[in-house]
Amino acid sequence: MLRPACLAGDTICSHIVQVSNETPPFRIVPPAMIRFVLFLVGSTLMIVAPLAGLLPGPGGIVVFAIGLGLALKNSAWAKRRYVEFKRRFPKPAEWTDWGMRRPTPKRRASAAKQRSNPGNG
Repeated sequence: MLRPACLAGDTICSHIVQVSNETPPFRIVPPAMIRFVLFLVGSTLMIVAPLAGLLPGPGGIVVFAIGLGLALKNSAWAKRRYVEFKRRFPKPAEWTDWGMRRPTPKRRASAAKQRSNPGNG
């Protein structure tokens, strides 16, 4: 609960509000609902991306990338599908990871380099 903070010895409380460690009794929107809505927005962006691709410029790619990022960030189901995609198609997955600025391609490249040159650690 928020209470006005009083300075030591003052009878008049200041305008500064003291924040307590108590948890609020309710939230307006539960976090699970926010994640689901963000997943739906991401999925919608991925579906709309081909229409944006008809416009001049790289709009469709950008719209698809933003939608994919939202979907992967907010859905365990989408993450599992992405892992399956990466296992089945490693080369396109490498490009996807690179485009999303994920550390996975760098980690894979360094592991492959160490496997190919075991004496040069």
